[in-house]
Amino acid sequence: MDPYKYSVVSHRGLSYANPISPSKMEAMFALLDLSAHASVLDIGTGNAEVLIRLVELYGVRAVGVECSPEALQAAREQIAMRVPNQSVELRDVDASTLHVS
Repeated sequence: MDPYKYSVVSHRGLSYANPISPSKMEAMFALLDLSAHASVLDIGTGNAEVLIRLVELYGVRAVGVECSPEALQAAREQIAMRVPNQSVELRDVDASTLHVS
């Protein structure tokens, strides 16, 4: 059984892999005061939309952790199309073993 099946099905068609509307996410991003020197970590990044938007808005360094092969592939494709020359790193690891420098 595919352990990521339910996540893939439940998040299909959503910009962000959560139940918050895109307009509310954008409002939240607007409240942030991140510098280009900031680093952002997203555990369970899904298609990396949060990271991509933060890179687009603030130029931050971004690290996404995701175990779903399908989500990682979608994230890689979106990153390549939208922020190809930015610092976005994806890690296929169990978050409990994560070491970020």
